[in-house]
Amino acid sequence: MISSVVGFDIGYSSCFIGIARGGGIEIIDNEYSKRDNPTYVGYGACADGRKMALSAKSQMTSNIKSTLHGFNPLIGREFDDPMIQTNLKAMFNDIEKQDDGAIGFRVDYEEKQIVLTPENVTSSLLVYLKTVAEAKLGFAVNDCVISVPLYFCDYQRRAMVFAAKTAGLNVLRLMNDSAAIALAYGIYKQVGRLAVACVTNSATLLYFVAVKKIFYLPNFLLISKRSKQFVSFHF
Repeated sequence: MISSVVGFDIGYSSCFIGIARGGGIEIIDNEYSKRDNPTYVGYGACADGRKMALSAKSQMTSNIKSTLHGFNPLIGREFDDPMIQTNLKAMFNDIEKQDDGAIGFRVDYEEKQIVLTPENVTSSLLVYLKTVAEAKLGFAVNDCVISVPLYFCDYQRRAMVFAAKTAGLNVLRLMNDSAAIALAYGIYKQVGRLAVACVTNSATLLYFVAVKKIFYLPNFLLISKRSKQFVSFHF
C-alpha cells in the first residue's frame, strides 16, 4: 500500500499541510481551493454534527459557544495554570475544570451536551487535515511530521503526539515551527548565505527565515550559552 509522510503545521489561527514534491515543499489546498485551514472546530446541536476549518469559522457568530478556536496553546495544560487562565478569560466558550484537573469545553453536539478536552479537539482537527491530504494525494496518510510552537513544554508535546495517535497518525517527529520555516525555505538550496548554525565558544548563531506576508525576511537569532537569552538581529 502506498503511503507518504505529510507535514502538518497546527497554528493558532491557521493550519497548513505540506508535502515534498517537485523539488520543493508544496502546500496542499483544501476543498475550498485554499491553502490555509482556519484553526476552528465547530459543533452543532442538530444532526449536521461537526464542522471543520472554514465551515466552522463561518458559524462563529451564530454558534459561538460551540465553535472552538484558540485551543492550541491549551493542549497538555491544566485548568489551574496561571498562564492558561489568561487565555481562558479571552474565550467565549463554556469552559470547566475536569476531575483530573484538565480543561474541558462544554459544547452542544447532536442534540446533547458533551465535554471535550483540547486534545480531543486537536485530534478532530488532525483527522480533517489527514482527510484533506489523502484526498489530494490519492492514497493513505499514516506517517507525519508536526510543527509546534517553540514555547511548547514537554507535556504539551506529548499531548500533541497523543492527539495525533488518536487521529490515526504516526508522528515521526515534532519540530519547532521556527525550524520548520527554515527547512521549508532552504532544504533544497545550496549552502551559501543559508548557514544553518555556527557554534562558537560564547554563543550559537542559528539562522532561520521568518515569513512576512508575501516575502521572506532573513534574520539571525543569537542564543547566548551564558545568559540563555534570545536576541534577534534583522538585516
